[in-house]
Amino acid sequence: MRDLRHRIFNWRVHWVWYAIAWFSIIVLFFLSALFTGWEGRPLQNFEHNSEYPKLSSGVYWAASIIFYGWGEEIGWRGVALPYLQTDQTTLAATVQLNLFWTLWHLPLFRFTPGLSQMGIAEVLGWYFSLLTEAILFTWLINSTHGSIFIAAIFHGTVDIAFVSPTSLMTKTVLGALIALWGIAVLCMMKPHFLFHVGKLVIVPETNTVRTED
Repeated sequence: MRDLRHRIFNWRVHWVWYAIAWFSIIVLFFLSALFTGWEGRPLQNFEHNSEYPKLSSGVYWAASIIFYGWGEEIGWRGVALPYLQTDQTTLAATVQLNLFWTLWHLPLFRFTPGLSQMGIAEVLGWYFSLLTEAILFTWLINSTHGSIFIAAIFHGTVDIAFVSPTSLMTKTVLGALIALWGIAVLCMMKPHFLFHVGKLVIVPETNTVRTED
């Protein structure tokens, strides 16, 4: 438990991971908006949520990171992922965790209009996007010595982007870009993801990869 408490508030990580956690999804979101011709007023709607229209941007960001970021990541990447990585490869642990993460999100198909109207092919695409997103989370959490603090920021930013009241097409393109990013990370770290049992760590200062058991 002491180790878990440390990782929940572990903010002493390289600045590169803060940049990724805070800004990567924002950049991808606006690239998606540019691709779709600014459909759905994405610039005006990014920091808004139709369920809580009166919340200021600062309060909304903080609530997303605390309740959705920390609230979920303490369990997913704080407890479950390290446990799964003790006796299987990083990729196998990520895929297994993603199965439970997918089940966690299934109620969205009942209450979210865009998801509830999906066909089989679209559902499979949604699952693949979720899997590649899980790869990104594994990469972040392992490369920051298990910092749930960083994972929570990234999770909160992802949620803000996907629940913003912009067009479905913009969100679809965003999901595709995240999937491509996850595939790129997997290719970049392929030997460690596929064959090593334990945690993989990227060292930004030297741009090298090392592993920790």
